[in-house]
Amino acid sequence: AIYTLFLLLSLLCSCNGGKYPQYLLEADSLCMANPDSALTLLKGKEKAVKAESEASRMYFWLLMAESEDKTYTPSSTDSVIDVVTDFYSQRGTPLLQVRSLYISGRKAFNSSKYASSISHFKNVIRTDVGNDSMGNIYKAKASCWLGSIYEKWCLYDKYLLYNKYGLEYAKRCNSNEWKALALCNIARYYRYVKKDIYSIKYYKKAYMISSENGNEVISNIIANELTATYIDLGMLAKARSLLQTIAKKHEDTDYAQDYFVRAYYYQQTGQYDSAVYYNKEGIERGDLGDKAEAYLDMARIYIKSKELQQALQYYENYSQAISEIDEKKGPEYSDFVSNFEHQLEIEQQNVKLMKDRSHYILIYCTLFCAFFVFVFVIIRYIKEKRRFYIEQQKHINDYWIEHRKRDLQSIRDNEQRIKHLEHALLTSNEQLSDTQRKLLESESSILELKNKQYVLDKERQTLLINDFKTSEIYKKYHDAKSPLPASDRHELI
Repeated sequence: AIYTLFLLLSLLCSCNGGKYPQYLLEADSLCMANPDSALTLLKGKEKAVKAESEASRMYFWLLMAESEDKTYTPSSTDSVIDVVTDFYSQRGTPLLQVRSLYISGRKAFNSSKYASSISHFKNVIRTDVGNDSMGNIYKAKASCWLGSIYEKWCLYDKYLLYNKYGLEYAKRCNSNEWKALALCNIARYYRYVKKDIYSIKYYKKAYMISSENGNEVISNIIANELTATYIDLGMLAKARSLLQTIAKKHEDTDYAQDYFVRAYYYQQTGQYDSAVYYNKEGIERGDLGDKAEAYLDMARIYIKSKELQQALQYYENYSQAISEIDEKKGPEYSDFVSNFEHQLEIEQQNVKLMKDRSHYILIYCTLFCAFFVFVFVIIRYIKEKRRFYIEQQKHINDYWIEHRKRDLQSIRDNEQRIKHLEHALLTSNEQLSDTQRKLLESESSILELKNKQYVLDKERQTLLINDFKTSEIYKKYHDAKSPLPASDRHELI
């Protein structure tokens, strides 16, 4: 009984020891839906967590980093996030591994350390989480952020590839938010490659999903991009209809992009006063990058309306905005450019390697084809020669057979004629004159001589062949047992 009680107490202690403190579990539940509250809770526990176990401290800093990322708060976890990632790579569950890797990738991305960010995001994708919904959400996020890096570098094929991955992972976890974002990014790819007509299909799917999901921010972004696509394609009636839908559906929102897309519509339809008004409204609400683009659009509008002084003023504003952007980018921009150049160099090397490989493959294929043709021609030539030789032998054999038949037939005809002449001489002694008798006798003698000549010719041929078979030159090229070829016999005789 004492042993059983001790065992139960040990199990109870081990179970309690494996749990995180309650405030960490509460912060985890808040992190997804209400990251501001999670961050406030965690900041109030920074001192208390120091007394907790190593696993609790690692979990605390993971939640802190994730809450800061979601609330766009200046990071206080840059110095510990790599330690957290290493800890979970060795001891964490697949879900904790992908969470820590994803946050590390986001930290690197925000610091413009894109090579490191790519490495972390790819490790997120490689980690096997099975059918875990949360794990697949992080994979969807990592895929889409990977795509955004390649978007910065204008590597649009990879941008499309990773957003397709993101769409697949979003489907696995049934995340409508990331489905909509991935579809929107795929639509944006088709705009980049000047296939706007294809982008409309993906924008529509993304807008439908985001609207059903009730995410106004994403829905508004997609609607504005779809409107701009309609305008680019000259589908102004559809663009105006969608603008009216946006105005009704998002009447309580006040996004700068809503004003800029309206300004773009009025600019394309030649209503410059309205375009100027909406651009000014957008400038008041937009960030520095939006303002720079709007200043340039305003300058172009004033040039079209021949108000050159106003155009010069907005060109000056545009120049100042670009200067401020460059100053703010500072080392981050330099790092981005260096990374871009590095990636571009890698891509160029890959292209060169593929070209060299294709060149060698083409050479090898050409050589193989030439060799194949050469072998085919040789085989065809040998077959033709063999066929010609066989036909020649057949003609020679046919000739000799026919020649022998003629000789035999001549001998038989002569013998018949001789018999007839002898019979005529025996039965017609009184009727024939001396001259006629002599003629018949002469003819009979001639025919007998011809028959002897045929026989002698045959014997001569046999002697010549036998004599040739015993010669040194024949033995050099012929087996003693094999018959003399008809062509050799023909040449000999």
